[in-house]
Order: sequence, then structure tokens, then C-alpha cells
Amino acid sequence: MLPVVVVGAGPAGLAVASALSSRDLESVVLDRHTAVGGLWDTTNPETACRDDVELVTSSSQTGYTNVPLNSQVDYPSQAEVLTYLRDFAQQRLGMAQLRLGVGADSYCSDSDGRWRIRLSTGDVLRAESLVICTGLYRQPHIPEGIYPDLQKHNWVHSKEYRPAQISPGDKVCVVGGGNSASDVAVSAYRAGAEVWLKWRSTPWFIPSYVGGRPIDTIEPLLAGVPRQLHGREVQRQLAAHAAETRARMEDFSGGSLPSALPYEGPTILGDRLLRLLEERAGVQLAPPEGACAPEFDLVICATGYTTPSDPLGLGVGTADLDATGVVSRSLPGVYMAGNLISEASGFSLFSSIASLISELVECNSKNPHEVKSMIDYFATQEPDLLWGMRRRTKASGPQLVYSAAFQASLEGIGSYLQNSVPGRVAF
Repeated sequence: MLPVVVVGAGPAGLAVASALSSRDLESVVLDRHTAVGGLWDTTNPETACRDDVELVTSSSQTGYTNVPLNSQVDYPSQAEVLTYLRDFAQQRLGMAQLRLGVGADSYCSDSDGRWRIRLSTGDVLRAESLVICTGLYRQPHIPEGIYPDLQKHNWVHSKEYRPAQISPGDKVCVVGGGNSASDVAVSAYRAGAEVWLKWRSTPWFIPSYVGGRPIDTIEPLLAGVPRQLHGREVQRQLAAHAAETRARMEDFSGGSLPSALPYEGPTILGDRLLRLLEERAGVQLAPPEGACAPEFDLVICATGYTTPSDPLGLGVGTADLDATGVVSRSLPGVYMAGNLISEASGFSLFSSIASLISELVECNSKNPHEVKSMIDYFATQEPDLLWGMRRRTKASGPQLVYSAAFQASLEGIGSYLQNSVPGRVAF
């Protein structure tokens, strides 16, 4: 059997390689960077991550399945996450062959349905399947015509921002109302800047803790709530628990209440930024467009990322994928992992996706027709991956899921595999 080629050695790629090894399936993991860790490695030229970044999901909810991220703090640092990923790679990849500093330049399908991959070294690999794990945060999104009064200033996207660009006393404007904006604003303030914030719709500051527990451990509070209503109930409870934070924001902003609920607009997980706002310690709201504004030394556009419609030139865009965003409908043997974000669960979602992919790869090696029927089944499934929660995000952006709903969807696929394939143990 030919190996499986996994493109990307970040959190998703490592999960896939581990799952394949657990089934004694060989894989080759490619990454243009010279070390594992993906965007969590601040030496990776593609990364938006910085040394001062902290997780926005808690350590108890972030680790891979059955491989906890043991930490002394609730929200670990970039360095701690990178160490965890590298320890995981060293201990769990088994049969996987890492080829670091090697990119995949082109792909084509052979007549036998296998894949031919030309590497940046000039070598050619033949593969049973392709798994695309190239991540979300590579292509900055710059809204056209955003804030004309800021365009005259020196500006960077948050992907390129580093604290070393700040000199003490600099006047910095951070544009955006999401997690990146919050993180960058706190970072610039700590680097010595006077920080102004500018957003089009008021963010919702979710407190880091509820009753002394990290906010993303709210799921146990759902006992007795029908499963299909979990999403709306989480939304309701977040709104209730954020009442105090909402009042604090109203007080700071002179009566302007947050207009967005979780998953319905910009969201800031944690309230580090709000605490700085309340302190009036060099962090403030920028004046409205057209009003007199200071001359900024730097404008940082924390306006998110655009997911490439076809990241590898294979015709595998979001429209070609099944509802889980994992299986290609038109290209047998092509899968994607890591192209989603959720409110919790972190890397354990990658573990579940990796288990599904390894199951399909094993089936494909023995009976491609069996896999075709599975893919046909997946194509008919349109689960509500937000379980009732609505969202307002660009269609080209990362796929947003509610973690419990996504896990339930994968469980449904597992039940189908178990019932339709005699003797096969579903993941």
C-alpha cells in the first residue's frame, strides 16, 4: 500500500499522522517549515503567532483526545502549546515519516486513482490519499475601503504585527472587534504604546471565567437540556453570565451596548482588553470617522483571514466538501483537516477528524467502492453544526462549528460505518 501524504505539520497534520499510525498505516508528513508546530512556531515565516500570545481556550479543553495538555495555568502561553505539540509528535507519530523543509509544489491524479505529488526538492511521491492540513490563518482579509481616514497612516495586518515594531509612547490604532484585535491591543499596550480601538460593530466581551471556571467548560451546565438545543442554551447562558461584562462595557463606552451575541458577530473571548479599557490606562476608543483623530504611528488591521477557496489547486474548495468540511465529494482520497474553528474542544476536534480520515483511508485501500458509498452518504448529510446558533461571517471565512454539534455529527457518521460495513469497528 502506498503511504498517505499529509500536507502540514501543525496541530491538524500531527493528529492525522498519529491516527494513521494507530492503524499501522504509513504516512509522509510534509511541511515547508523546518520544524513541527505549524503556526504555533513563531519562527515559521507563515505564522501570525507571537511570543506573547496566550490560548483563548482553556488548557483542559485544548489537548488531543487522551493526551491532556497538562498546565499549571488555565490559559497557556504560545511556548507551552508549542512544547506540547512537539512532545506529541515525538511520542505519537509512530510510522509517520516527517519531511520538514519540503513543500508540495503540484499534484495530479493517476489513472489508478492514486496521487502523484511533486515536491519542492524535485522528487515525486505517489500516495494512496492526500490530507490537506495547511491551516486557516495564511491569507489576511483586508476589507475594501475600510476606514478611509486611517489609510494615510503606516499600517500592517495583525499577521505581520510584532511588539518590536512599537516604541514607547507610539500612538497605535487597532482596527477590528474580534480575538485578534483584543490580543494585539493588549500586546501593543504592554509594549508601551498608547492604543486606540476602532470597530464597526461593538464586540461582545465574554468573561474568561464563570463561577471560577474557564468559560469554555460551560457544557456541564447543560444537564437536562435536549441535545439539539445545546447551542441555543449555551448562547443564552453566555448572555446571562456576560451581563456584568455588558454593564462594564456600557459604562466605558458611554451607553453603547454590545450589539452582538456569541456567534452572531465579533466576539472577544476573555476580558483582558476590557480591564485595560476600564483602567483608562492608555487604551481608548478611537473617534468616529471624520472626527479629529490623532496622527497614528501605526495602524494594525486585525480584520481576520480569508480561507483560500482552493488551497492546493485541486478544485477542493469549501463547496466541494461534505457538511463536516472533511471529505471531498468529487476527488476520492482527498480530505481536509483543520479548516474549522469552534468555541471549545481545541485539538480534540482534530483527533476526531483524524480518526474519521484514517478509517476512510483504510477502507479505500481495501475496497474503493465501499468508500464511494460512504462519500455518497456524507453528501446527503447536512447537520446543523451550530445547533441553533446563528452566525454572521463571510462565506469565504473559516468554517465555524459548535464543538458538541460537530462531535455528534461525527458520531452519526461512525454509526453509519458500523452499521453498513460488517465487522468494521467505527472510530
